Amino acid sequence: MTRTPLDHPFPIPPASGTTLEVAPGIHWLRMALPFALDHINLWLLEDGDGWAIVDTGVADDATRAAWESVLAGKRVTRLICTHFHPDHMGLAGWLAQRHGVPLTATLGEWSFGRMLTLEIGDDYHANQVEHYRRAGYGEDLLAGVRQRSGSYGTRVAPLPASISDIRDGSRIIIGGRLWQVVVGRGHSPEHACLWCAETG
Repeated sequence: MTRTPLDHPFPIPPASGTTLEVAPGIHWLRMALPFALDHINLWLLEDGDGWAIVDTGVADDATRAAWESVLAGKRVTRLICTHFHPDHMGLAGWLAQRHGVPLTATLGEWSFGRMLTLEIGDDYHANQVEHYRRAGYGEDLLAGVRQRSGSYGTRVAPLPASISDIRDGSRIIIGGRLWQVVVGRGHSPEHACLWCAETG
């Protein structure tokens, strides 16, 4: 079988904690992760004299320090999280509080993240294992579930008690551009994507 190599428009990614402008006003920010998948792609959108942040990275000291360096005193105009996974929503509460902006997310993603930061008792762990057992996991995979169960709250700063809710079809103006929210399901309950017709 012949394999066609991937052709990346930016073959050299930005170093961790640095940005690369990939289109006018759209900056790719790569942050290190303490997982097997060793990085997360985040986005900064120019918004007047500040940044609109899309996704945050995990709640750890290295990521906080990287944000301090990247923002370097620049104003944060809004904070959007696409979904509840810790690499996307981990520092949402910290950034929202530090910069005085509301968290913008779908209700389903924020609710799920809030629930996971609260549900860390023994019943929760047992329910997780039983759920995956019924789904067909063998003992080898269940061992991993037991190890990770309840770790969400260790990778996510406390989430805000309320959000600015977005849903499929919502429209947001950022940097003079109209962005439409497109919700997908599967990867997470109510994953939000942003699409700008002007930039494609």
